[in-house]
This record gives sequence, C-alpha cells and structure tokens, in this order.
Amino acid sequence: MLPPSIPKRAVAAAVVLLASSLQATEPAWWEQRGVIAKDGSGNRLPANDYAAVNQGQLKNFAAAAAAELDAKLPGGSGPLLQATVAAWSVPSPSRADYAAANVGQAKALAALVYDRLVAEGAADGYPWAQATDPAADYAMVNIGQVKALFAFDLGIDTDDDGMPDWWERRHFGGLGRDGTEDLDGDGLSDYEEWLLGTDPTSPDSDGDGLPDGWEVGNGLDPTDPADALLDEDGDGRSTLEE
Repeated sequence: MLPPSIPKRAVAAAVVLLASSLQATEPAWWEQRGVIAKDGSGNRLPANDYAAVNQGQLKNFAAAAAAELDAKLPGGSGPLLQATVAAWSVPSPSRADYAAANVGQAKALAALVYDRLVAEGAADGYPWAQATDPAADYAMVNIGQVKALFAFDLGIDTDDDGMPDWWERRHFGGLGRDGTEDLDGDGLSDYEEWLLGTDPTSPDSDGDGLPDGWEVGNGLDPTDPADALLDEDGDGRSTLEE
C-alpha cells in the first residue's frame, strides 16, 4: 500500500500535474527497464497518456527509476528509496496494487528519486512548482503525468564525449572539456574518472593518501580508503607505506 499523499516535508511544494505535463520526452531507460507496455511479440502498445494509473503501475515505474539511479548515479538510489522498493516485495494484507493512485502518491515516490538527483547535482529540484491547492494531491493521476514525473535522463551527452552532461556540469561547470584531459593531474583522464566513479577535481578521491591513477595502476580501488592499509605482498608494510 502506498501512503495516501505526499510526505509533510514536500507539502509546501505541492501542485497538481496538469494535462500539459503529458507527452514527456522519453528517456532510453523507460524501454530498457521495461516500463513501456509491449505485446507478446515485443511490439510497443499504443500509448494512452490520459489513462488512470494504479498503485502497482506507479510502483513499477518508481522501481525502474531506482534501478536506473543504482546503475548510473554515484551512490545509487540511496537507502531510503532502496528500502521503499524492497518493502514492496514483502507480502502485506494492506497491499492494493490495483487501487487507483493519486497525484500525491506519485509525487511522494518521485520526491525520493529527485532527492538523490539533486544531491548528486543531476537535477535542480522537483519537477513541480508550488500550488495554491494541496488538496488536489488526492486527484487521480494518469499515465502521462507519471511519465512527466519520471522523465529524467542521466544519459544525455550533448557533446558526445562519453561523459554525461549533468556530470560535466557538476564537476567542470560546463561542457567545455573533451574527456582526454586530466584536470586533477592524478594520471586518469576526465573520461576515465567518469567510468571509475572518482572525482575528476581531486587527485585522491577516497582520501587515503594514494593518488587515484596510482591505485588503478596497481589494481586497487580509488574509491575505497581501506585498501591503503593493506599489506598485499606480506612484507610488513601497508600499501600507503609502500
């Protein structure tokens, strides 16, 4: 069962999702993660963005969004969203997946997603504005409105350099770098930093005293500070001492 409406912390920002929200730009992950309806032959079914959404469909969309964050966002979907999705697999007598979902429930789930996007610099805020009538959160939500809520795309790469736009803007303030440069001088290119999940503005992303490039070259994890204390060759000296 989903909560009846949006959490208290987000009520001040409540707004009805209007019909203008329909026909949201479709990110590739919608199809990759199975939220686009298809027939038995794998052909896409006609979209009906004005059709009502039930709680099971809403949870399916939110779970797919969480999987996309886990795959592409540093830190993944985070413990709160992960726990929320995990709880849906636990049998419960109050579960009502075929019950109609409302606008507030949709925003409550979307808020968990956008909290993570905002924290990692991949979004500026929630995709809704302040409303004068929070009671409208109890209105039924339709497919187009849910699609508009979950239309984030972490894969956009405008300059085709292998680094997504949001990540470049977060670390470099724009799209002026091509991925071959090494901003922090740690021996890893900006593009390699993106692939590894390291900080391209810090030569020692995990703060363990070992440069990122040196760790990669020696088979260590530049995002794990614990490996600096290992003695892999058994000579009585830690990796950091070596």
